[in-house]
Amino acid sequence: MASPLESFITAFYKTSDDSSPAGTTAYVNYFTPTATATFGLKSFTGTDALTKMREGMWAPVSKRHHVAEGIYTVPGVTGYGEGDGHIFPQEVMIRGKVTYTLAKGPHIGEEVTVGWAARMVFEDPRSEEKKMKEYTVWLDSTPLLVAQGLVIREVEGSVGEVSVTDK
Repeated sequence: MASPLESFITAFYKTSDDSSPAGTTAYVNYFTPTATATFGLKSFTGTDALTKMREGMWAPVSKRHHVAEGIYTVPGVTGYGEGDGHIFPQEVMIRGKVTYTLAKGPHIGEEVTVGWAARMVFEDPRSEEKKMKEYTVWLDSTPLLVAQGLVIREVEGSVGEVSVTDK
């Protein structure tokens, strides 16, 4: 039997893989109204920004499938017990993979799988309705960009700065 935390994470990523308008609404409802979600170097704060980000993230793909492969609670961070003895933590790290089905570029319809890690921080884990106040994702999007026919180049004279172009 899955713990409340495992159930939350499974439901969240299933919702994340739903491209419908109802899926977007359900996804945004996992966050507090003032939550910040960070994907790489881009952060989005508040319901409106999260909704727009969510709608835009489907442009290069027609399908996504997330699989959480590991869930890690943070030692020393307060957690709150549920009636069945499971702990629902304030903060959690997740490791997994996501498979994208491409919707644009020279490889339309092909799948690309990449690994990712995420951090969830909950506003009040004691609340019946769990809501994230912070969500951060680390993912190397290089395979997805290359599969779309984009070119990644280091900016001349920079240290680690890159540009992405279609040529």
